[in-house]
Parts: sequence; C-alpha cells; structure tokens
Amino acid sequence: KRLHGDICVDLNQIEEPEGRRFVDAFLETDPNDLKEGFRTSLLQHTDGHPLFTIELLRAMQDRGDLVRDSHGRWIEGDELDWKTLPTQVEAVIEERISRLDDALIEILKAACVEGEEFTVHVVAKVQGISERDLLSALSLNLEKRHHLVREAGEIQVGNQLLSRYTFAHTLFQHFLYIRMSARERQILHGEIAITLEDIYQDHSVEIAVLLSKHFLEAAMPEKAKNYLLHAGHEARTLYAHEDAEKFYQQAISIMQGSGQDKLVAETKHALGLVHLVAGEYDKAAEIFTEDSAHWDFMGFDQKTDHQLPPAVLNVAIEPPTTLDPGLVSDDVSAFMSAQLFEGLVRVGKDHSVLPAVASRWQVADGGKRYTFHLRNGLLWSDGTPITAGDFEYAWKRNLDSATRAPRAHLLYPIKNSQAFREGAIDDPEQVAVSAQNDLTLVVNLENPTAYFPYLLALPVTYPLPRWAIEKKQQNWSDPGNLVNNGFFNLEDFEDEERIVLAKNSLYQGRSHGNVEQVECLLISTYMNAIDRYANNEISLMTMVNADPGTITRVRQTYRDELIAIPRPATFFLVFLVNQSPFDDVRVRQAFVHAVDRDALALEAFQGLRQPATGGFIPPGMPGYSKDIGLPNDPSLAKQLLRLAGFPDGNGFPEVSWIHATGSDTERVIPFLQTSWHKNLGVKVLPQSMSWGELNNRLENDPAQLTLIGWSADYLDPHNFLHAVFHSEEGLNDPRWQNQCFDTLVEEAACISDQSERIENYKAADNILVADETAIMPLSYSLGRMLCKPHVKLPEAVSLSVPLNSIIIET
Repeated sequence: KRLHGDICVDLNQIEEPEGRRFVDAFLETDPNDLKEGFRTSLLQHTDGHPLFTIELLRAMQDRGDLVRDSHGRWIEGDELDWKTLPTQVEAVIEERISRLDDALIEILKAACVEGEEFTVHVVAKVQGISERDLLSALSLNLEKRHHLVREAGEIQVGNQLLSRYTFAHTLFQHFLYIRMSARERQILHGEIAITLEDIYQDHSVEIAVLLSKHFLEAAMPEKAKNYLLHAGHEARTLYAHEDAEKFYQQAISIMQGSGQDKLVAETKHALGLVHLVAGEYDKAAEIFTEDSAHWDFMGFDQKTDHQLPPAVLNVAIEPPTTLDPGLVSDDVSAFMSAQLFEGLVRVGKDHSVLPAVASRWQVADGGKRYTFHLRNGLLWSDGTPITAGDFEYAWKRNLDSATRAPRAHLLYPIKNSQAFREGAIDDPEQVAVSAQNDLTLVVNLENPTAYFPYLLALPVTYPLPRWAIEKKQQNWSDPGNLVNNGFFNLEDFEDEERIVLAKNSLYQGRSHGNVEQVECLLISTYMNAIDRYANNEISLMTMVNADPGTITRVRQTYRDELIAIPRPATFFLVFLVNQSPFDDVRVRQAFVHAVDRDALALEAFQGLRQPATGGFIPPGMPGYSKDIGLPNDPSLAKQLLRLAGFPDGNGFPEVSWIHATGSDTERVIPFLQTSWHKNLGVKVLPQSMSWGELNNRLENDPAQLTLIGWSADYLDPHNFLHAVFHSEEGLNDPRWQNQCFDTLVEEAACISDQSERIENYKAADNILVADETAIMPLSYSLGRMLCKPHVKLPEAVSLSVPLNSIIIET
C-alpha cells in the first residue's frame, strides 16, 4: 500500500452482483435443487463473503436445515435456521470484535439494536455522548481502523440532517445482537424507539414498521400497536397484502381483551378490505358476513364527539359547476356534493371504506356479488324515507346516455351497465343493481373488481330523489328545490358569489364536529381570498389550483397554517392526437424531449412539486413507475421535429393551447414556451379560461394542447389509467386510441392477482407516456388547504373532507 496505493481486495466490500455470482457458483459445486428464494436469502445473510457463505452453508447441512433428496441433491428441509451462526464464523467475528475497547463495543451494541443501518444521532443520545465524539469514533476507529462499519450518507427529516452508518457486514450486526442478554436488548430497543419517535415527531408514520418492531421488542405493546396499524394501512394502500395482513394481525392480537372493541372491529374491517383487494374472496366473505360481530362497532349514532357550542365556518372555494351528484366532473363540485349527500359508504382515515347509509354488506360469488343493508329510519331532507330504490334509480339514471353523466363510466364494473350506457341494451332492468326491498340493495359485477368498494363513496353513486328530479319546470338542485340526505342543506347559492349551507335537522348520522352552518365564499382570484383570510373573514381555504407563486407567498406568511392533503395528483399536458400536428408521435415526443422537468420543478413549481419524470400514476400509489418518462434531450427533440417535417420549427402551424384561469400556470406557461422556442424554434400562445369553459372545451371542442390536472378519486391505478385514457370507457381527452393500452387496462380491471394487475398498469403507463406519448406528465403533488389555528381538521384530511367533522374552538 505504501508503494502502490490501496490495491487490496476487501472481502467486506464485495459488490452484490459479484457476491451473487459467488453464491451461485459455490452452490453448483454440489448437485442441488435450491430455489431462488433460498439463494436470495443466503446472499442477504452473507453478502457473498466467501468464508461466511461456505461456513453458513455447511452448518445448515450439518444440522439438517438442508437435506438430500432421493436423487442425492440438496434441498430445503422443513425449517431453515438463519439465526444460528457457525462456530467458525463466530470465531472470526469475535476475534475482530475483541480488539475493541469497551467504549467502542457499547457504541456498536446500541447501533446493532437499531439495525444493520443506524443513525448517529440516535446512538449518540442513547449512549449519552456528543454526536461529534461519536462521529470521530465511528470514522477513525470503527470504519478506517477496524472496518466494522461504513458511512451510509445522510437523510433529511424535517429540518434535521441525520448522518447514517451501516455495518460492513450483516453478520457483524447479528453477532453483536445475539451476544447481548435479552433484558439489555429490551432496554435498548425501548430507548431507541423513543429517540426515533422524538426525532421524527410528525413524520413518525414514515418509519411505522421500524417503530413497531422496536416497541414490540421493548415490551411496549400499546405503543407498538399504533405503529402496526399505521404500517398496515400503508401496506394496504400500496397493495402489499401479506405485510398488511401481518401488521393487522399483530395489532389485533395486542388489542384482544383490552377493551378496545371498536378499534379491533375497525382493524378487522380493514383486514377484510385487504383480502377483498387481494382476491381472497373467501377470507373477505368471512369478515363481511351479515352476522359478523364487528359490524356492531362500525356503525354510528346521533351522538357527537364534543361538548362545544354550534359554530359557523367561513370557507373559500372555487365555484362548483353543478350540485347534481350525477353530473359532477370536477373536484370542487365533488366537495360540495359530499357536504349535501351521503352514499352507501364513506372513506375514513387511512383510506378505510366505512359504513354510511349502508350499515353492513356481504361479498359473495367470488367477489362478484355485493349485498348492502341500509340503515333503518334514514330520511331525505323533505322527510321522505331513504330506500334501496333511491340508489337503484340514481345509478340507472346516471348510466342513461340521455343524462350525459360525465363519470358514468365509473359504474361500468356493474354487470350490463356499459352495454346499457352504450345502447347495446335498451332495458335498464338488465343493469344488475336491484332493490330487493326498501333496505336491501344487491349489486352483481361483470368481474371481481378490487376497487369497487371505493367507487361507492363517489358522487356518481350517491342516492337521488326521483320524485324531486322528475318534477317539471324546475331545476331540482336550486336552493329551495334541492332534496338531499347529507349533514347540510343548501340554504342559498348566489352565482359566482357565495353558497350557504345549514345543518339538516333530519340527518341521523354521526357528527364529529360542531359546524352547523357554512358560509362559502366563491373564489374569483386567490389574492382577494387571501386578503380576506388575513382579515379573518375566512377560516378555511382550498388551494388545490393555486399557482406556485401564490403557494410560496402563502407559505412564507402562514407556514404553520398551510395543510397538505394526502391525495396524489398529476399535473400534465394533453396532446390532441387525432389532429395535425400532434397526430405525429415524433412531434409529441419532440415537445416532451424539449422540456427539462427537473428544472421545471425548481423554477416553475419552486420545489413545491416533484418533477414528473415517471409515468402518469403518481408516487404513493400502486403502479407508480419511476423514470419511465422521456428524458430531456434537446438535440433529439430537434431531430424528431426535423424528421416530422418541421426543421428548426419552420412550417410549424399555429396551434391552440388552453388552461384554466388560476391553475398551476403562473410560471409553467413561460417555462414551456421558452423550452419549445429555444429547443424547437416553435412559438405557442396559450388561452386562459374558467374551469367550466375548460371542461366544455375538453368535451366539445378540444384544443391541440391542454394543461390540466388529475387527482385520485380512489387509490387504485384504474382511476388514473382506465378511467382517464381508455379510448371508449375513459374521459380520453387526447382523443387517443391504442388497442394494446386498452387491452392491458381492461384485463387489469378483472385480474385478481394484484402483482399481475400492477404489471399490466405499468406496461400501459409506459405506452401512454413513452411509446405513444399521448400526454406529458409535468409534476406530482398533493393538495393543500389554508386553515386557521382555531379550526381543527379531522384526522382524515381529503379534498372532500366532511365539514361537519371540523371542530371550531372558541
């Protein structure tokens, strides 16, 4: 080393591909039938270290973990013990650890309890030493001198930058851990869990799995339970069914017999949703049986959760386009519908599907038949009883092509619904939704549909009052005419000015808040609304469509009052692909290659949104594909445009480009204009219009380019691909047809195996944004609200948050 530099081969630093090659090569020296799972686990436990691999394999053969079959080949035995270290390996590690002084050993003991990778701040606090002294010990002694750990970079948690280290080999961590007494491990797990909880604070759910493990090992089951539930909900959202089931079952075992019957019922209910989405219909049916005890704890009565006096809430929202749930097509109208109406189910915190008008339901016929039992005694705002027939009427009315319901396609999982909508069937009685009696609704699906329960919380599935709608010579959704079944009634609606809601005295559901009247200011400009917020005339304000500049100014002034809404969304550019010049895929791809979306995120969105360099499905949803979008490549963009017949933009026609007034365009428009002019020689002029005008243009006279956003109605890829871009069953704003895409999303809607479904959606997403480039994703984001400190939002904050769940403190 002195003469030639560092030319040694460090067996602790073997790269994973090289380690895997060694594992495979060594296994093949003896006949075996050891499958991929075993080989992967062996690599994980030894990192391909030759000594450790050989000794661990021999030890497993000696103790019978691996046995020979009738042909003399090694196969897995009944149980595999990965925890017991071979004597030779223990001796090698012990010899290395014995060189350390006691202080360093204590540091490693605390580190090994946190895990193979550990946090400097956590170990320093547990050991009672300064972070600087610990970094010195780790770097100079344990890394450079003894080669037991190595630096693993830094992570940002809130405003803190945390240094991370990892053990040079997983067996070093394992050796130290098993050599401690059980009580010492238990104490350290508890100290580490509390320290991690303190560091992460509001972000603790991000490490729910890790915290649940530490609290379980620390014999602190109540703390562990909370994080197990968070971990289960997160796994369920991402369709990690096995993990979700494991976490829920662990939480249930902790809660059994502890008097937490309602929480046990909610957890079993969530477990039923896991089985349902996983295609395990028999297991789901066991939970969703009519006589299941968990239903008794899932209902709600007229009690409130507070003793506060009734309050008035002042809200600022954009103007809704309709108050008719069947005609809803935009987020604001959906928000207002959710205040005035209630469906069979509601979506609660952690995206759980909970009873609403339905008190319970069953699943049968392999997930194709649902039976809903309605609550007895529920009334419309005019005093008429709510019946199952009101749901049957609403759904068939919305499916009738004459109604022109823009979201009717969301009902297509129902048997014969699409055929009726498209005119292949004339008789609505053939649509497989029927009221068996006043309180029983039966729905049969074409195929098992994983996301069907979530559809039942959307406006297109709300019940409707037939007698009110079919009255002649009136607009049934006007003030004074509207008959509804939600917590609020419509008191007043001054077009473009304000909406007033007041408590519906006949509503019999549960109120979690104390809001009994809502004054809605309809936003004309965000600056005007923000001024009124500053003057305390407004307490809650939606900012879903606010431009980045406005968000930045608001964040500077009201940092603690700007609330994120956990609803994944994608902001994107639509190409009209059935008209020149964007009927040429080379032109579309040139426009995409000309835009640097990383720079767009920094300059136009000012870091408030993620650059959409992946697919249309955003992060945080099953099916998200990272980095499948076309990369920024100006030279390729020029080449593609030249091949399409427009060298340096010469001869490129004038094209129409529309966007909504007040949308995320303050800095986006000039950024895109500059990118296309600089890299392609093309000039494009945009036109601004109201949201209602934009919707009308999209439906009747689409522009060649449209800036628009889409946020999740329910957390399933179907909502982002099939519902938006299927050529016949989706909104299909690009007027795009691709048989392979359609087939992939059609098949995915019917597949029970979730991993197979997700692969279909990923393949379809790749066709949409890369192969065919019908759109250009620009950014990923969550929604936002501006909220005064005295307004307490419910745990489940969504765009359609029920306002009667808000508590106003006086």
